Amino acid sequence: MPRDVTCASEAAVTELLLSLKRLNVAAKAWPVGPRKLTASDLLHSLNVAGLVVQEASVSRFIEALTDLGLVEAGEVVADPRRFPWQRTLVALREMRSEVSAEHGRRCVEELLNRAWAQHEFGVAEIAEEVLDWLLQINDARPVGRSQDL
Repeated sequence: MPRDVTCASEAAVTELLLSLKRLNVAAKAWPVGPRKLTASDLLHSLNVAGLVVQEASVSRFIEALTDLGLVEAGEVVADPRRFPWQRTLVALREMRSEVSAEHGRRCVEELLNRAWAQHEFGVAEIAEEVLDWLLQINDARPVGRSQDL
């Protein structure tokens, strides 16, 4: 994750991979980059999370984030965990959750984090590739080897 300068920085991931290699543990890293924040993708993701919201509201929300300076040309340009974006949630005021209003806010927060590319949910986009790799590694293991990945 190129924007993460802490635990998932390129240097930290490289060091971890080298440590695992020294222990003869198969490991691979996949880059997770930023993702455009579009009304249709955000609407779909919110719906999948069980939130009911209208596309017009999602568009207003993205416009409010743009006016606030968090989004430029569909890209989240600052870390949403350190940016006061929550006041723009008024654009999603009719968003409904069967769980709670807090559930809706948390889902939006996680989706913004993903758009910023500081989030493990990016793995969902490469899950099939990761699972294929894990299956290949498993097939290549010597019989009786007990060391886990």
